[in-house]
Amino acid sequence: MSVNRIVRVSISRTLLIAVIVFASLGALASLVYGGLAHTATVRVSQVEVSVASTSTPQLDLPGGAWSEYSTAYVSIAFDQNPALALLEAATVLPYITGGVTSLMVLMLAIQLLRRRPFGIVAGVAMLVNAVVAIGSGIVVPALKAEAEQIMVAYLNLPRHGPAPDWVTPASHDWTDTDWTLVLLGLMIGLGGWLVLRGRALQHDLEGTI
Repeated sequence: MSVNRIVRVSISRTLLIAVIVFASLGALASLVYGGLAHTATVRVSQVEVSVASTSTPQLDLPGGAWSEYSTAYVSIAFDQNPALALLEAATVLPYITGGVTSLMVLMLAIQLLRRRPFGIVAGVAMLVNAVVAIGSGIVVPALKAEAEQIMVAYLNLPRHGPAPDWVTPASHDWTDTDWTLVLLGLMIGLGGWLVLRGRALQHDLEGTI
């Protein structure tokens, strides 16, 4: 083996090891920060609701809400919050997406380091990751909007009528979709399909030899 090839192999292995380390740290960070965010959501079940006013709100809010500028901050104790499950899901789903993506990168880097081709498992893992990413991008905004509606209704906040100010809880719309996560999922899914397609073509070529 020539010196240049040895250097290239060493650099390649070093880069792969670095990717493995960063992917491991990413998975660990997703787990830790996801747990912390979930705990914070349980302790402080709060959503921000827009106020229909061009001036500083003068809402007569119940004990579970207060207003500031053009936003009403709605908070309900976790043991009484009917939307807690929705808030928890909306909080942890992005971290689950990050963790799954980190694990996928970790698996692919290990396969390359061991000089093994990507197989069916790698392709399926990428497709699963794509579904999680796309699902998070679509579902998380919908969960937040639904939680906002439920909490506003639970506290019976004014939403219309003669009052000079009233809250306008969000209603989910396709424009609220997190397109960054959706596009990331589509690209990962395309990569997974290419891996599976390449594997199938390899088997076809081996069968013709």
